Amino acid sequence: MAELLNRFGRRIGLLTALEIGYPVGRSGSRFQARVASDALEGLDTSRLGFFLVEDESGKRYPAMIDHVAPLSEDGRLTAIAGVVVAGG
Repeated sequence: MAELLNRFGRRIGLLTALEIGYPVGRSGSRFQARVASDALEGLDTSRLGFFLVEDESGKRYPAMIDHVAPLSEDGRLTAIAGVVVAGG
């Protein structure tokens, strides 16, 4: 189960339709996913910084989110995208 986590490893929300440009290296790879819109409530999406993306296999990647947009076809979901890098 893929998840979006804060920088301390606390779950923000479950991710669906997660796509990561594997292999993930130190120079980074693009990712995109969907998350429940209410999971982002209270987050300042104009200043999204450091997060963790956990893929379906449990591997965690430091992530920087640079795109957040509600899905027009389903307002309960939000599309997110950004860059993940290989962890230390």
